[in-house]
Amino acid sequence: MIELAIEATDFPNAWVALCKTIAFEGDERVIGGGQERKIIKDAVTITVLREQACQQVLQKVIHSKNPFKRVDEYLNEFTRIWLLEYYTRPKKEQFAYTYIDRLTSEILFSMDQLHVLKEELATQMKEVITSNRVQAITWIPSMDCYSRTPPCLQRVVVRYLGKHEVDLHLTWRSRDCYNAWAVNVVALADCINREVVQPNNCRIVRIVDFNDSLHVYKGDWAQAKKLEYETSPPYFQSGVIIHKMEDD
Repeated sequence: MIELAIEATDFPNAWVALCKTIAFEGDERVIGGGQERKIIKDAVTITVLREQACQQVLQKVIHSKNPFKRVDEYLNEFTRIWLLEYYTRPKKEQFAYTYIDRLTSEILFSMDQLHVLKEELATQMKEVITSNRVQAITWIPSMDCYSRTPPCLQRVVVRYLGKHEVDLHLTWRSRDCYNAWAVNVVALADCINREVVQPNNCRIVRIVDFNDSLHVYKGDWAQAKKLEYETSPPYFQSGVIIHKMEDD
């Protein structure tokens, strides 16, 4: 099993590093059952986005070759206004889940988790502490353990670092690296920044993204291997450090 740790000060290039490394060196596996069987290259990953990379995420800067083109539309699906409209749709037009619903629904979790995150961040600031208890989850065992479409995102953690600076941690059970990784990070960071961080007059200075299975589907291997790093002033290198560990 290949394990990757990526440190990046350039967000678009972090995506390139993940896609290329997994497409070339990832473990070939089959996921899904029955007629849903799919061949992937797979890795366990942790990606740390620092400095400029964090700003690029919050500014919605993605690689020019990223295949996902409906970024603004996708980000809208992480807003409360969109959710209100979504609730009016016929059941047959609704998804198995949405992240904004899982993170805010008082019916599913008996609380608005984003509201709790905002309050708990304020408490950390008031008490001048860092806590590892400020988290929101998406997984509902009674609904998701036997579902064919359970949430990929599992957990969101917000940690106060002092001086109005915040760490954002995202944990995923499964993720499409080539088509979804970048826009997932942008959408979640945008949502948490808007709902939790900015109301507390804070700023996100680091994003840590964990994946139990970050993969590239077979149909995307060739394109992922062809990706090239983008450089933009003041960075004249990729801004990415790759650490690889491989078990027998």
